[in-house]
Amino acid sequence: MQMWKSSAAVSFTLANLWYFRSWSVLVEAHAPTGAYFLEAHPVHLEASTLASVLSLAAALFLCRLVAHRFAAPAVLRIGRGVWAAAACGAAFSVLAYAATFPEPAPAISVLLLLGGALSLLIFWRHAYRLVHDLLLILFPFALLTFVLSGWRIATSGVWHTHASFETAPPAGPAARKVIWLIFDEMGSRLILHPEAPVRVPNLERLARESLHATAVSPAGDSTLKAVPSLFTGLEVRHSEPVSDRGLRLTFADGRAA
Repeated sequence: MQMWKSSAAVSFTLANLWYFRSWSVLVEAHAPTGAYFLEAHPVHLEASTLASVLSLAAALFLCRLVAHRFAAPAVLRIGRGVWAAAACGAAFSVLAYAATFPEPAPAISVLLLLGGALSLLIFWRHAYRLVHDLLLILFPFALLTFVLSGWRIATSGVWHTHASFETAPPAGPAARKVIWLIFDEMGSRLILHPEAPVRVPNLERLARESLHATAVSPAGDSTLKAVPSLFTGLEVRHSEPVSDRGLRLTFADGRAA
């Protein structure tokens, strides 16, 4: 029984490491300014990641169970090969995340990946115990990540229907046509990447012919709060996405929408 418990823990940890890149993206998405970088709601992606982790963990555990059940040399070799491939995939997922950092991290990551993969494939029988113990050590962290993710999904409220918020209609016909032009994080891109000046004749003509003004938000503010504040004319204290096209807002006076 103790062996099967450790096998289940190792399978679960290995499955979490396989989806390490997905977990890192979700951690960034749950940052105050990170959610709008994703095409779908982070909770939806989190639920699919949880399901994928559970499916892979079950498949790895079943593979080991079958290998020990039959105990034939050929079956054991196939089982070891599957686990070696899974370990290489987990290492690739972790190093793929490291490769997103500036140089020289990508080159080092590739070398570590190739060296680790060759070592696992050549010396897998001797390295198995080391990998097994390392995965057992990482199991509490994998379990904590999984539980916290499930808690976020259960308490997010994204699966419930919320009342929509509509701004009051204008008092009368507008005398001018109002055009909103929102440039998000344009400054950092222009500073970090030296590029030739971009000329937009139609936009420059519109600026010359229009009465325009600029509104400056604090540097620490986020798009999720700044844009709703501009459209509603009310100060937004907290904002989070509740669907692909909706936001849940909390205004400065405590009202929610």
